[in-house]
Amino acid sequence: MDKELYARIRALLPRLLPLSPAERAALLDAECGDDDNLRREIVDLLAHEDSVAGLAGTAGPVLDPDLAGAAFAGADRDAAPPDAIGPYAIGEELGRGGMGVVYRAEQTAPLRRTVALKIIKRGMDTDAVVARFRTERQALALMNHPHVAQVLDAGATDDGRPYYVMEYVDGEPITRFCDRAQATPGQRLDLFLQVCGAVQHAHQRGIIHRDLKPSNVLAQATPEGDRTKVIDFGIAKAVSDPLTGGTLMTQSGQILGTPEYMSPEQAGIIDHPIDTRTDVYCLGALLYELLSGRTPYRFDSYGFGDIRKVFRDHDPSRPSTAVTEHDGPTGGAGGAQSGGGTTTAEEISRLRGRSVERLRKELQGDLDNIVLMAMHKDPERRYPSVDALAEDIRRYRSQLPVRARPDSWTYRANKFIRRNALGVTLFVVISILLTALLLNTLVQSQRVERQRDRAVRAETQARTEAAAAREVSDFLAELFLVNDPGEARGNTITAREILDQGAERIRQELGEQPVVRARLMNTIGAVYQNLGLYAEADTLVDEALRIRRETLGDDAPDVAESLLQKSWLVRDEGRPEEALPLARRALEIRQAAYGPEHKLINEAMYHVASTTEELGDLETAIPLFREVLRLDRKLLGDADPQVPESMNNLAVALAAYGEMDEAEQLYRESLRLNREILGTDHPEVATSAANLANLLFQSGKRDEGLALAEEALEIRTRVLGRDHPHTAIAAGNLGIKYYGLKRYDDAERLLRESLRVKQASNGPRHPSTAHAWILLGLSQLGREDAKAAEESFGEALSIYRETMPPGHNNTARALHGLGGALMQQGRYDEAEPLLVEALTIRREALPAGHREIAESLQRLGEFRLETGDLAAAEALLSECWESQRGDDGPLNTRARKAARTLARVYVALGDSARAQEYRDLGRNPDE
Repeated sequence: MDKELYARIRALLPRLLPLSPAERAALLDAECGDDDNLRREIVDLLAHEDSVAGLAGTAGPVLDPDLAGAAFAGADRDAAPPDAIGPYAIGEELGRGGMGVVYRAEQTAPLRRTVALKIIKRGMDTDAVVARFRTERQALALMNHPHVAQVLDAGATDDGRPYYVMEYVDGEPITRFCDRAQATPGQRLDLFLQVCGAVQHAHQRGIIHRDLKPSNVLAQATPEGDRTKVIDFGIAKAVSDPLTGGTLMTQSGQILGTPEYMSPEQAGIIDHPIDTRTDVYCLGALLYELLSGRTPYRFDSYGFGDIRKVFRDHDPSRPSTAVTEHDGPTGGAGGAQSGGGTTTAEEISRLRGRSVERLRKELQGDLDNIVLMAMHKDPERRYPSVDALAEDIRRYRSQLPVRARPDSWTYRANKFIRRNALGVTLFVVISILLTALLLNTLVQSQRVERQRDRAVRAETQARTEAAAAREVSDFLAELFLVNDPGEARGNTITAREILDQGAERIRQELGEQPVVRARLMNTIGAVYQNLGLYAEADTLVDEALRIRRETLGDDAPDVAESLLQKSWLVRDEGRPEEALPLARRALEIRQAAYGPEHKLINEAMYHVASTTEELGDLETAIPLFREVLRLDRKLLGDADPQVPESMNNLAVALAAYGEMDEAEQLYRESLRLNREILGTDHPEVATSAANLANLLFQSGKRDEGLALAEEALEIRTRVLGRDHPHTAIAAGNLGIKYYGLKRYDDAERLLRESLRVKQASNGPRHPSTAHAWILLGLSQLGREDAKAAEESFGEALSIYRETMPPGHNNTARALHGLGGALMQQGRYDEAEPLLVEALTIRREALPAGHREIAESLQRLGEFRLETGDLAAAEALLSECWESQRGDDGPLNTRARKAARTLARVYVALGDSARAQEYRDLGRNPDE
């Protein structure tokens, strides 16, 4: 930066900071004149100041002008970046703004991958800025969506400068990507729906993007199809990064977008709060350009007065009209594509694979109305949510009526005819022959009225949801103020303290807003539950359920949400038999409210299926899991992370039922999809890897199973930490595999660590803790420490008898292990009833041929052999052998073990020929 420009910035900045946006705009116009470089640098700096203040909820300047000047003065020093920052090797520069620089980087540990690293320039590393970066990370942690670029890490350099590490997206702006591929309007709409899903995901977590434009929506081609990623979610709140386009401040003093895509309320043209409909407008402007090849407005400059004049004096042309125009006047439709692009109608049509006339007709009508409703200058007349916008696009793609067009009978009839041209033709012919046209008209009229009523109800509900979402967003944003240095006053505020303060405020406030109050109680109750604070969770979830029943009625969808939350909570507390009726009632309410096929129906059906599975009723659970997977694929598509999760859930139930081949196929597909959708280091990838590892280990594919189990533990330890309950599960899974390989020291180390974490997180009498005792007992039994194994299995049996319903297979597992420990000590009289009870339970709870029935047959057969009851031993072991040997192919481990024990039985019976036969069958093929 040259000295003259630096001097002008230092002189002008202190005069601008205390002013309102309108006063700033007037002073900038007066001082900057035609000097766009000075204006851009000043706006960048003010953008950073206002976004930091807006994030923390403060009023007035928080940035020292001298410090701001130092940031500019240090710009040249950032020209030579360090070779590495922590585990990140710095590569080429990807972009640069007034406050920061983005580099491509290679992460070298604990795994290798390409990332994008954004580092703050020298001079901006104040305590206030760093504290607000931490607050921003808490908000970003809420984001987890396949079409949102993830923030992976954050920290500070050796000289104290904050940085972010983000997912590297090897894509290009969505408009450029579509033009290069000559994508049709339909293909563009499909990509746009992915963007809508990402933005709606953010809105559900109280985050408004405010700068949706082509350069912030990247697209790339993948083997599974074209994918989009929304970038810079929330980061603009902490650091202004206008790498492309200008930025502008609203009356609230926050950075909210780029003029070509910003809403009137963002630009300060109308007096209306920023809410989720602001992003609806931005999406409408993006869709306008995506379809027509032109931005809805053009600006000669980004001065506040110029922008106000354009918004006040002009309305955008319809997209179908814009495609036939050449570059129009400033403020009108027909502006050139941002960053350069097509300017002629012929070029636009070529890049969409359509003639000009066909493209115009395709956009005319529904698409025109959808775009212009999303971009309405009055926020109250836009779509109330991004979901509503996306739903109208999906209806358009399915040839269904859209909300953005007047709800006339002729319009609906036209849609119906276009969807069912042949059937309608035949129907009309038959109707004419039967002279039933009058009756048909009456039926159609009634249908229109019902659809109108549903549309009105849906709009009313959407507006209510939008209002409630704003209330929830504001409430949660205020909770984060405790992390501001001015609020915390030097104290460290923990997540638990934030939750406790929020819960107390809910009890004292929002008395006149019971719907919002109940939603917040349900949300914070869920967080308490995830932290293992069940008593606190019970109080809030029960209160939310009571309020919703009293306010909305027993059959309201919100009541179903609370019932499902309570169902999960009761299950976590070890009472699945109480959870099942709650989940079933929630499913009934949602089926009545939404019909047979809806994503909320699927959520409730999964609750019922998984609770039924936990209670041991696999024959009922498996068809429910199959239906959940079918509906997920139909409603969401295989690119949604819910689909591999549903595959995994079905596979777990199938494996427990003994359908190992189908379970393995589903596990592998689930793991493949999770890696593609979520990346290689996501906790869900660890879940899929661990479950597949278990099945492969049981099936004799031990090397592959062990590698997957080690990968699962490594992911969870790195991402979740050593003391997380999910990490404890992964440690237990790997420990039991080390036990199977007779690596007893490694096994016991991991299994004791798993037990420690489960006792701390779930409590000493929880079923999950009992499972950890069983795994530890198995390892102790393997190293012939029978006394220690007796204690472990005995503790597990005591917990299961206390928490599980009679006849549950978990109880059988503890009985089986305890019987084995007593056998190993020669205490046969004590072992016999336990082993018999275990086999009895398993025969009733599991299907014939199940591996756990075979384990009980094997152990009880060994018991009969050692106590001299050879006839009983032969019968039990022969049944085990027959159930496990299969029709062809190599024998599994259980079948070979049964054969070797049968050989001992025939030796005792004096049948040497049969003994040799079974010795040969039991021999390990690797021997």
